[in-house]
Formats: sequence, structure tokens, C-alpha cells
Amino acid sequence: MTYEESIKYIDSIQFFGKKKGLDNMIYLMNQLENPQERLKIIHVAGTNGKGSVCAMLSSILQAQGYKVGFFTSPHLECYNERIQVNRRPISNKDFAAIATEIRLQCEEMVQSGQNHPSFFEYITAMAFTYFAQQEVDFVILEVGLGGRLDATNIIKEPLVSVITSIALDHTHILGSTLSEVTWEKAGIMKENRPTVLSCTQEEVYNIVKEIAKERKIPFYFAKTEDLSIYEQTLEGVRFSINNTYIKYEDLFLSLLGTYQIRNVCTVLLTIAVLRQQQVLISEEAIRAGLAHTEWAGRMEIISKKPLFILDGAHNPEGIKAFLETVLEQAEDRKIYIIFGVLKDKAYEQMLGQLIPHIHGIIFTEPDHPHAVATEKLAALVEGREIAIYQEKDIGKALELAKNVVQVEDILCGIGSLYLIGGIKTTQRVRKNE
Repeated sequence: MTYEESIKYIDSIQFFGKKKGLDNMIYLMNQLENPQERLKIIHVAGTNGKGSVCAMLSSILQAQGYKVGFFTSPHLECYNERIQVNRRPISNKDFAAIATEIRLQCEEMVQSGQNHPSFFEYITAMAFTYFAQQEVDFVILEVGLGGRLDATNIIKEPLVSVITSIALDHTHILGSTLSEVTWEKAGIMKENRPTVLSCTQEEVYNIVKEIAKERKIPFYFAKTEDLSIYEQTLEGVRFSINNTYIKYEDLFLSLLGTYQIRNVCTVLLTIAVLRQQQVLISEEAIRAGLAHTEWAGRMEIISKKPLFILDGAHNPEGIKAFLETVLEQAEDRKIYIIFGVLKDKAYEQMLGQLIPHIHGIIFTEPDHPHAVATEKLAALVEGREIAIYQEKDIGKALELAKNVVQVEDILCGIGSLYLIGGIKTTQRVRKNE
């Protein structure tokens, strides 16, 4: 297949691919001779923060000189973003070649009476194959959804399993209670392999700790109590940390967001666990890696006049974290929101969190079949004392924002990573015209 044919085929899988626990994935990876078993993997699950944690870990390991594979989802602009080595997306040529190889194996599966793998299983198999071909030193493996039955959970012996903050999300799949969601996320924990946990809820902590005890898993809990923040600006945060496992003075993290403090504690503890396994990671690499971490679409500053921020927050906990940071920057400035969201999200609650703090909102629709209609969103906030606008097309929504938002105001795009991807694509296309 060509690259274009590969994308077309992968897009079509959602209509005929089927997921049956991990059975499909086990069968497919056996057909591919299990490339994942040749990889040293750091496995990361969680509701919020897992992408940022993965980006920091990748940056630190790269600063040490390692060749690092990074699997993430969803993508913002193109599928290649999901499969990276040293933060460079897989080339179109390699993407097409591996997609073709995986398709042949999938067709053999179907001919032998097996289900065709799901979309995410297909992409995950591509990632494992590519990383093995590239002979990477380490893989940062981000869970797609949940953990226990996620395609990434085919791995048997991760160097460390990391669980970031947990909240209610994808409740139709993962369960409607915090304990149910926690059990699913904790499904990535492996016997005798260390787990690092970051959470604020006692219920989550107790469940994960009990699983660790039952499976004889070395358990590490990331604390923020022993962290001192010196300075927070649009460029990042300067801080020190001193606890049982880690001690560093005057570190700088190049990511914006108060919530990144918990994420960086998780990262530093994970690094400490890796060091216990004789993985060489110097303090210089830690400092350089944190200072140069980049993570698109997560409190990403697009412009400063006006201040235009993109953030992929798509659930109530994410909105809470977003507001903590933006309100710190706002002072007396007016805040405008470009908002688009998918149907499976708690968007009414998200809007309830946002409305008291903003001056105006522009509703638009991400390019996704499950996007919520602008009229429905506007109806939810009708009568509120803010300016309300509707523009289904993201490009036109951006034009509308240019006419509404003043240079001293703050504009934020939020609600869905699919929205963020649409905004970034539109901005890039216009820049190149």
C-alpha cells in the first residue's frame, strides 16, 4: 500500500474491526513474532496527565543519549504522530511499509477464522514492529483507553508501570464509579514489576496499593507535599523537591500548567525507579530533559498578543486543572473560549465549570462523527451573562475570535484533542498560504 492507501485502510477498520479482550492482539503479535518482547518498556496509564508524563520521560531519556520510542494517542494532525522515535514521527514510507505488513497478517487472521483486529490494535502492532526495527533503547508506551484490556497491555514485563491521576471518563466502557475505573487502569500492573502511582483520592490509593500487595509489586507513591515552587511564568515553572526518593534543587520545567507539578513528581519518581534497575540517567539529563520538554496541545501557547492557549482538557478534572493555570495568568483580563467536544464527554458539567470565569464562548465542532452540535451546546448556556457565538467550521470560528478578542484578552481552545488538532491544522495551513 502507498501511504495514502494505508491511511484509507486504517480509517476503514473502525467499520469492521472487532475487539475481543486481548485475544486478537495476542494472536496478531504471535504472527509478527512478538516484537514487543524485545523492547524495554515504560507503560503509562491514567485519565489525565499520562501524555505529559510520557513527554517528560522521553525528553529525559533522550537527553541521556538514548534512542527512545514513544507511542501516544490520539494524534492531533496525522497518524504518524502516534509512533515516534526521539520525538520524530514515523516517516510516510515506513508507515506505509509497516501498515502493509500488518494488513497481510490481519487478512491471514480473518482467513483462519479470527476476528480482524480493531483500529487501535492495528496501530499498536505497527508501533511495536517499528520500534523493534529501529532497535530503540526504551519505549514510552501510553495506554489508549483504560489499561486492563487495552492493546498495549500485551506486554509482560515492563521496566515500570506508571498510573497518573484517575477520574471518571469513558464511563460507558470503564465503569461509572471511581473504583471501577481504577481497577481498569490498574490492570497494567504486573507481578514483581514496580508501579508508580500519582493520585489525590484515598480510594484510588487504597485500591492500587492492595493490588500491589496481592501481586508482590514494588509500590511507589508520588507526593507533591515536599515540593517548593519558586516561580511560574508563561515559559514554565522553577521548583525544588526533597523527599524519601528524590532530591533536586532549582529544576526548571518548560511546560505551562499548575497541574504539571504532580506530573513532574511522578516523572522524577519513575526516573528514580529506573535508576534502581541500573538504568543510567544523570542529573544533567534530568535537568536538560525537563527544561526542553515539549507537548503539543497541552497548555500550548500559540501567541502572546493576544494570549492564545490550546489545551486538550476533555473532562471535568482536566477543566479544573486548566482553570487553575489560566486564572493565575488572567488577572483582570477577559477570557474567551473556543469550545468543541464529543458526545461521550461530560460537557454540561465542563461548561458549568467554565462559564463563571469567562467573558465569551465560541462553540464549534471538531471534525469527528461524535462531535456535539453547536446548537445543543449553545442551548445549555442560554441566558447566561456571557457572549455566546456559534460557528460549526473551526476555521470560521478562529476568524470570529479574531474579530471578538482584543489584544489584551486571553483566548483558549479547549474541550477535545480533536478540536485542538483542527485548530493547529488550520493555523498551519494559513501560515503556509
